Amino acid sequence: MAHDVNERGGPEAGTPRLPARTFYGVIVAGVVVGVCLSGSAAWAYLQAGDRDPTSRRIWGDVARDFVVPIAVMVGATFGGLAGFAAAVALDVVRARRFTP
Repeated sequence: MAHDVNERGGPEAGTPRLPARTFYGVIVAGVVVGVCLSGSAAWAYLQAGDRDPTSRRIWGDVARDFVVPIAVMVGATFGGLAGFAAAVALDVVRARRFTP
């Protein structure tokens, strides 16, 4: 029946394997780390001044202005994907603890 309590725990008992706050917190942490790492790397690249970013035609004079924002967006994307993968891995590890 739907009201029976499973003694094993885990998803069969109706309890979440990993709390949602933890799951989404890991994803947000991945986004923050990705933004910080890629943004700081882009900023350091521009500060080094060894080589200016180049572009074609009309974007040549403003290509330098796009480096950091694009790096931050890419870092947030891949940081979020890495955070999601880490959250799923944590969920799987925790689920294995509940299985007999």
